[in-house]
Amino acid sequence: LAGCSSNGHRKGEATAGGLQTAADRIVRAQTTREATLAALNDLMENPQPDLRSQFKKFTASKKTWESQIRDVERKSASMQAKGAAYFKKWDEELAKIQNEDIRKRSLARKEAVAKQFDEIRMGYAEVDKTRRPSMADLTDIHTALSSDLTRAGLDAVKPVVKKANRDS
Repeated sequence: LAGCSSNGHRKGEATAGGLQTAADRIVRAQTTREATLAALNDLMENPQPDLRSQFKKFTASKKTWESQIRDVERKSASMQAKGAAYFKKWDEELAKIQNEDIRKRSLARKEAVAKQFDEIRMGYAEVDKTRRPSMADLTDIHTALSSDLTRAGLDAVKPVVKKANRDS
């Protein structure tokens, strides 16, 4: 990362690693959301005589998704703060560079990294935008089925399950 101070390369490596970790966590959360809906859909479309095992699978997947979302939220907040400080420092270091060619190249590199950072941030925002209504519906479905895990209970939540699938 040209243009950074002697320790700047370490911060750059850590920032890049953090961006990749955040991206991986977002993908994992999206995959788990899909698995949660699949478990719910299996319960709704192929109810077994004993609904409890299917409900437990839905419950476990939903809990995992909630945990992953909290993890993504923490990581996103941390990355936002670290990213702002990192890019501010990079700008300060750019101002110190005398050689115009090196400064231009470093600025171009900073802009490329900033673009990656923004893509991760936008990915998180997209996950969050779709997650909130979907999670609220799944929580309500879970709460309703916790009290009435019967075929009639399944019928009662079918419209909300269809909505959750559409929203997904």
